[in-house]
Amino acid sequence: MQALLRHIRGDDSSTTLSITVEGVHGWRLLGIPPTGRSVQIDMLVTGAFGAGALTQIWLQYDGGLLLQQLGLYAPVLTVGLFPNGETS
Repeated sequence: MQALLRHIRGDDSSTTLSITVEGVHGWRLLGIPPTGRSVQIDMLVTGAFGAGALTQIWLQYDGGLLLQQLGLYAPVLTVGLFPNGETS
């Protein structure tokens, strides 16, 4: 696995990291057995600070995209879902 730091933004109360994680799904992840597939996902990691210590942390990522890259999720679009009947 490899993580690439894209951007850091913060102040005295919180910091957000924008990272891209790449790797091969070779271990159990979120209850999903290894698929051996390559994945690349962008994440935001935000930490809040108080009294000089990390007090909270949030992780945001597109779970649907991750499942799609693992071959476990394929969204189905319905005709007419978008204006003018476009489906993609």
